[in-house]
Amino acid sequence: MQKQDEKIRSYYLWNVVYKLFFSLVFALIYILYYGGGDTTAYWDGANCLNNLFINNPKMLVSELFSEPSLKMMYAHFNNNTGYPPGWIYREPSAWFLCKISFFLSLITFKSYIAATFIVSFIVANSTWAIFKSIINNDLVSSNKLAFAFLFFPSLNFWCTGLSKDSFMLLSSFFIVSIFFNLFSKKKKLTISILLFLCLYIYMIYSVRPFLIACLVGGLSIAYGTILIKQFKDNLLVKLFLRFSSFLIIILGLFFFLRSGYASDMLKEAAVLQQDFTNNELYTGKRYEINTSDYSFTGALKTFPNATLTAFYRPFIYEAFSFTLFLNGLESSILIFFTITFLFKGSVLKKINIIRKNEFLIFSLIFAIFIGFMAGFSSILFGLLVRIRAPLLPFLFLILSINTKKTSEL
Repeated sequence: MQKQDEKIRSYYLWNVVYKLFFSLVFALIYILYYGGGDTTAYWDGANCLNNLFINNPKMLVSELFSEPSLKMMYAHFNNNTGYPPGWIYREPSAWFLCKISFFLSLITFKSYIAATFIVSFIVANSTWAIFKSIINNDLVSSNKLAFAFLFFPSLNFWCTGLSKDSFMLLSSFFIVSIFFNLFSKKKKLTISILLFLCLYIYMIYSVRPFLIACLVGGLSIAYGTILIKQFKDNLLVKLFLRFSSFLIIILGLFFFLRSGYASDMLKEAAVLQQDFTNNELYTGKRYEINTSDYSFTGALKTFPNATLTAFYRPFIYEAFSFTLFLNGLESSILIFFTITFLFKGSVLKKINIIRKNEFLIFSLIFAIFIGFMAGFSSILFGLLVRIRAPLLPFLFLILSINTKKTSEL
C-alpha cells in the first residue's frame, strides 16, 4: 500500500514535467516552424494591454471591461502601445484570451515562454485534481487512469500552451473535480470554491459557451445517479427516482433544445462551419459532415457522423502532417480499445457498470456532447483535434473500465 501511495504521488511530478515539456514544444513549433499563429497573436495582444497599463491605466480598465470595437481600439491604442492583431481584436472570445494573458504578461515582464510555463503548471494541477478525485474508485488501473488524465499526448500538446484550448481544459477540469469532491463530500462548498467556480464558468462562457451545456448535462445526470444509489435498498423509491430522473432529463433536453441558448449554439456552429469551409485563409486537411440544415432536426441527423468523427478521426492515413500524426496514432489506439470494449467480455455488463457509476456516466455524456459540437462545427482536422481534446481522457476511461474491480458498483 505504501509503495502504491508513493507511486501515485510520483505521478504529480511527472505530470508537471510532462506538461512543461509539451508546452515548450508547442511554443517552439509555433514560433520556429509556423512562424507564429494564434498563440503568438494572443501574446501580442496581451503585451499591447501591458503597454496600455503603463501609458494610461484608466484606459486599460475601460478596455478590459468593454466589448472590442474599431472605435475603442483607436481610442485606446496608439503607436506607443502598439495595436493588437486586428483579426484577434475583432473576435470577442480571442480578445478575451488576450485580456487574461495580460496578467501573465504583467507578472512575467512580457516573457512568452514564462507565461507558457505558468499556464502549463495550472493545467497540470487541473488534470491532477480530477485524477486525485477518482483514483480510489478503482474504475481502471492507476496506470491507465494516469495515462488518460495526466499523460494523454495530444491533450498535453494542444492544451498546455497559451491558447483557448488550455484555458477551456483547465476551467472544465477544475469544475468537474470540484463538483465530484462536493458530491463525495470530500470537500464543502466555501466562499473561495464558489468564487473559483464563478471564474471558471465565466471563462468558459466567454470563449466556448457550449462547454457549459456539456458540463451541466453530465453533472446533472451524475448527481441523479448518486441519488439513486442512496436508495438502492428501497425498490419503490429507487424506481421512482429513476423514472423521475429520466423524465427530468427528457423534459430538460426538450426545453433546452427549444431554448434560444441551444439555437444560438447551433447558429454559432453553422457560422464556424461555413467560415472554415469557405475561407481560403484556413488551410489544412478537411472533412465533410454533409448538411445544409442547421436547425435542431438537421443537426440531429448529423449527430452520429459528427460524434464518431470527433472520437476516431483523423484516421492514421488522414494524418500525414507534422502536427496531426500523433492524433492519427491516438485515433488508432481508441479504435482498438473500442473493438476490445465491444468484443472482449460482456458489453451488457460494461454498460451496467457505466450506468451505475456517477463518474462514468458523466464521462460518457460529457464526451458525447463535446464530440458532437466539435465534429459538427470544426470541418478542419487541425481545429477538430484541439476542440475535442478535453473529451479524450473521458472516452479512454470509458473504453478501458476494469470490469473485475467495478463489478460491485
